[in-house]
Amino acid sequence: VASPEGYLVALWRHECERVFCDKLTTHEDKDWGDALIMKLIGEAYGKNVVKQVEERVYFVDFLREPVMDEETGEIIDANPSFYESADSLESLTDVAMKRQAMFNETSKSLKLDLVLFEDALKHMMRISRLLCMDRGSAL
Repeated sequence: VASPEGYLVALWRHECERVFCDKLTTHEDKDWGDALIMKLIGEAYGKNVVKQVEERVYFVDFLREPVMDEETGEIIDANPSFYESADSLESLTDVAMKRQAMFNETSKSLKLDLVLFEDALKHMMRISRLLCMDRGSAL
């Protein structure tokens, strides 16, 4: 995404996919929803913005490191929540694996050993979004 307008439209596309397309059940319906969103973007913003948002931009709220108190070393905010775009799915995988490692270091009884292939990572992003929303619903 090369412009502020493109970034805003990429966020709008992402949210439309989460609110509408995630509720569709067949691949045909999901493809139809995606095509409709891209058509609307083209009609409203033109070819330049369509080119900027052709590649999906993923927005999540778990990219930031925990906030630490510099004087005491205590964690002030373990999960700072800022809804922002990820550079790539690979960078999201790295963040998720670091969070898993942090969990495994701090948990005495439970250990996670998750394999985050692309679909699992995308589902994790959807679930994370739902859990962080007031009255979030997966229906």
